[in-house]
Amino acid sequence: MLKKINRLKKKKDFQRVYQSRLRYNLPEMAIQWRPLAGQNFPSRFGIIVSNKISKSAVKKNRAKRLLREAIRILTKENKTPPGLDFVINAKKPILGATYHDLYKTLENFFSGQKTIRR
Repeated sequence: MLKKINRLKKKKDFQRVYQSRLRYNLPEMAIQWRPLAGQNFPSRFGIIVSNKISKSAVKKNRAKRLLREAIRILTKENKTPPGLDFVINAKKPILGATYHDLYKTLENFFSGQKTIRR
């Protein structure tokens, strides 16, 4: 489970990220982010898995668990940039992805993005 300090929970926080318009599309997910005022803050993450993915709560919860675990490990290893809010919207291909696939995808996103901070 993600630490409380690394979670986006309030609706206004999600709305601020949506307004920033910084977006990157991957096959399994779409990632939106917003820089915070200071770089000293840890990154926060919000995960959205809608009914468009699957009507089955079991499948949606599994997708959320896999994403949360990958993010938890990446933040623990300091592979996420500080001072950013992220919202991750899952796409349908996430149902066939393994934990290792999602971990590698997110790791490549965080390490390869030179323009992540605008």
